[in-house]
Amino acid sequence: MNKIFITGDVTGDIHFDTIRKDGKVIAFLRMMAVVQSSSLESPIPPIRFVAYGRVAEIIEGFVLRGTRLFVEGRLQVRRHKAQVVHEIVCEKAQAIRYADWDRGLKRIEELKAKDAELFHLHGDLIEGLRNKEAEGLPNPALDIKSLPQPDEELATKMPEPAMAR
Repeated sequence: MNKIFITGDVTGDIHFDTIRKDGKVIAFLRMMAVVQSSSLESPIPPIRFVAYGRVAEIIEGFVLRGTRLFVEGRLQVRRHKAQVVHEIVCEKAQAIRYADWDRGLKRIEELKAKDAELFHLHGDLIEGLRNKEAEGLPNPALDIKSLPQPDEELATKMPEPAMAR
């Protein structure tokens, strides 16, 4: 299973454009995020978040430099020119702070006018990007207990890592 849950602060430029994929033109979003490390000696380098299609369009409406996102996605490794690129493909996201709520809601309305199935297909994503703090609602992305926990049964079946000699 390739599933990642990560919280990061968007930093640097946010690249939103279209690309050709399987002969179709689709939206593409790329941004770098800083993940807080628990170790000051070995900080984690920025991580690339990407999104495609409607997911990219929705997230781009909300995200700014400095937005903290809780992202659910998968790890993707691909070649770009002579480099190997590791990135997290966003499937769902929750805005925790510093999102552009007004622009995001306006984007949702624009997309809803184009696509009647928007809430049916992406309702969880849209729900996660609501400004829960302003609405006086709890934000589950801030509560570690509400995050998905590893499957204990699966963890007990995994072999112990081999020790280097």
